[in-house]
Amino acid sequence: MHKESGFTLLEVLVALTVMAVGAAVVISLLSGSLGNIRKSQLRTKIIEQAQTQLERALLDDTVISGTTQNGTLEDGTSWAVAVEEPDVLLYTDREITSSLPVTMLQFTIEMRSPDSQIYTLQTLKVANKSTSTSTSTSTTASQ
Repeated sequence: MHKESGFTLLEVLVALTVMAVGAAVVISLLSGSLGNIRKSQLRTKIIEQAQTQLERALLDDTVISGTTQNGTLEDGTSWAVAVEEPDVLLYTDREITSSLPVTMLQFTIEMRSPDSQIYTLQTLKVANKSTSTSTSTSTTASQ
């Protein structure tokens, strides 16, 4: 009898099937990872845009308690900044806080991405009372 060396057709088919399943799993994992990277990049971009708008509001000395600013960015992301007295000031002794030359303002920005994701950032600012006790106004800005 003559013994032949090599692989049978069945062995080759099983090996190809195992390799195909492995390749499909790897491609699926890569696809999911790329989707997560894209979401992370969009989230980072929106947070950076929120920080920029918040910094603009913080640098504006005419912003007072009760002020709102809003707009829409080029990519369709809408934003709104609200300025209020923080809750901590509502519970403090008014006689003590009224004698101080400064007050605290809470800035809240809400960003709504084109896919309707909402991101909110908050910060506090100490401001001179002379610029923060005027009547409330509303302004609109676009970028």
